Amino acid sequence: MIFLNILSWVLILNLVHGKNSCTNGPSNCVECGLSYSKRNVLRIIGGAEAEPHSWPSMAFIQFKYIFYYTYKGRYFTITHTSLFGGTVISSNTILTAAHCIVKSVKILDDVIKVEPNTFYASVEAMYTVYLGLHKISDIDSGKSYKHPNYNETDNFLHDIALIKLENNIDFDEKIQPACLPDKNFGRNIKEGTRLVAAGWGVVEMNQAMPDGLQNVELRSFANKRCQNIKNNKICAGNDKDLKNTCQGDSGGPLYAIRNVNKGRRHVVVGITSYGYGCFSKLPSVYTKTYSYLDWIKKNSGLNIKKKS
Repeated sequence: MIFLNILSWVLILNLVHGKNSCTNGPSNCVECGLSYSKRNVLRIIGGAEAEPHSWPSMAFIQFKYIFYYTYKGRYFTITHTSLFGGTVISSNTILTAAHCIVKSVKILDDVIKVEPNTFYASVEAMYTVYLGLHKISDIDSGKSYKHPNYNETDNFLHDIALIKLENNIDFDEKIQPACLPDKNFGRNIKEGTRLVAAGWGVVEMNQAMPDGLQNVELRSFANKRCQNIKNNKICAGNDKDLKNTCQGDSGGPLYAIRNVNKGRRHVVVGITSYGYGCFSKLPSVYTKTYSYLDWIKKNSGLNIKKKS
C-alpha cells in the first residue's frame, strides 16, 4: 500500500503567461464547473483517452530537481522528475495534494533534501504548472506558472495543498475553474455515488505515462472498504473492472457531476491521495474537499459558503 500522509502546504506561484481578465462567456470568472467539450468517461486504468479539454479545470504539475551526487568518490549529475495533477478552483488558486510538494528525493540508500543549489536559485524554480493542456507532448505550448516561494500553513497531517498564482488566469474554453462542494452537494458522499477521476497517470503495467489526459468512472464505497478511513477521506473504485487511479494521478481531481439550472457542472469533491494497488479491483483513497473548505477559504481568500 502506498500511503502518503504529509503536512498541508500552500505555494505562491508567479504567473508566467496569461492575462488578468474577467468577461462574459467562456472567460466568466464567476461561473464554475463548465465544460465546452463533450465528455467521455472511460479510463485511467482500464479505459481510453478523454475528449480534449473536456475537463478544463485540470492542471498538470511538474517537479524537476537537478543536483550533484557523490558515489564512491565520483560526482554525478542527477535529474529527478515527478509529475502530478491539480484542479483550478479560482482565477488564482489550484487545489492539489500535499505529497505533490516534494521535500526530499531518494537515490540508492540516501535521502536527498530538496534545496536551492547550483541549478536552482530557489526551491520554487523547480516547479512548473501547465493549464489548458491535453497532450503531454504539447507541454511547450501550454500555459505555465512557476512559483517564487512556498509556505507551510497547516500542522495537520492531511493530504491537501493549494497553489496560488500571483496573477489571474485568463479563462477560456480550455481553462475553467471547477466548483467546490457545499452543504447540499459534496458534504456526504453516499455509497454508490458516480464519480470521475482524471489524470495523466500510468494506465498499463510497466509502461510510460499516457500522452493524453485520461478519465475514469468510479463509484464511492463505504469507508470500511478502505481500512476504515476517517470521514475526511473518500473511498472509491470499481468492483467490475480494473479501473482506478495510479502513479502520476496524485493530486488530481475526483469529480462529481451536479445538475444546476438544466446544466451539468463538475464539482471537485476529492483529491487523489493514495491506493492499494493500481492494477487490481482494490479501491483508492481521496481527500474529501468538503472537510477542508474552511482551510481553503483561509488560505485562498475565496468566498466559500459551506451552508449554501
